[in-house]
Amino acid sequence: MPVVDINPNNSGTVKLGLTAAPTQEYNCQVTNWILEPQANTTERPGTFCEAPATINAASSWQVTFDYLQDWGATNSISQFFFDNDGEEVFFEFAPDVPDVPTASGSFNCMAGAYGGDAGSSWVSSGTCGLKAKPTLTPPVAADTASDEDEDDVA
Repeated sequence: MPVVDINPNNSGTVKLGLTAAPTQEYNCQVTNWILEPQANTTERPGTFCEAPATINAASSWQVTFDYLQDWGATNSISQFFFDNDGEEVFFEFAPDVPDVPTASGSFNCMAGAYGGDAGSSWVSSGTCGLKAKPTLTPPVAADTASDEDEDDVA
């Protein structure tokens, strides 16, 4: 089975917004964007006729991210998180790799840090629970029709 190098160029698109179709890109600020499932289990106690058991349920999801603070910049991700603290924020994460799906969903926004070490880039991070399981949308296949086919139409 061949090995697939998912994101060798460290490129992709991270969009955020207050609607289900976010348009503001924050690609140059985001240094890490990970969607992580969290297991949900409950323990059923034993009874006189059955042994105890672990009951599995659907996973919960969270987004973990790191970004460079960009206070004062046009379309600042730091300001966006600060202004929308506690609000539902929609995201779209599209790695720049053929055949890898785009992930989208929403989470309750959390304001980030302000400040950092002297002489260093200021960074911030967050972990927010998703409202629901993220949606994975397969990439759209490129149009493979040749120009010759178009020339044949008279």
